[in-house]
Amino acid sequence: MKLKKLKVLFLSRYDYFGPSSRYRIYQYLPYFEQSEIECAVQSLLVQGYIGSKKFLLILYWKRIVELFKVNNFDIVFIEKELFPFFPPLFEYILKLMGIKYIVDYDDAIFHNYDLYLNFLVRLFVW
Repeated sequence: MKLKKLKVLFLSRYDYFGPSSRYRIYQYLPYFEQSEIECAVQSLLVQGYIGSKKFLLILYWKRIVELFKVNNFDIVFIEKELFPFFPPLFEYILKLMGIKYIVDYDDAIFHNYDLYLNFLVRLFVW
């Protein structure tokens, strides 16, 4: 009897050129695949991202489209958060849908928000 191959979707913050994503995800992909684990990676911020709000909205839209495919995977691995500077609404929706997911938080990620200069960002820290 052949076991079903485990399928994992990695929703990374950065592409391969982002050190945190490379450290948390990309370096392990060859080992997962050697272990018969099928991996897909969808990064939010890509190399060359320059902080443009318009470009960021396009990248957020791509991430929303990717979320429609989560049912095709056994596990979703989220690096830090799905949408930086946005309340965890989509993570909550995944929970309500019964999607199994793992969130890998950096130990000081909350300082991205509680110390942010813009009052509205600090206001929405949950």
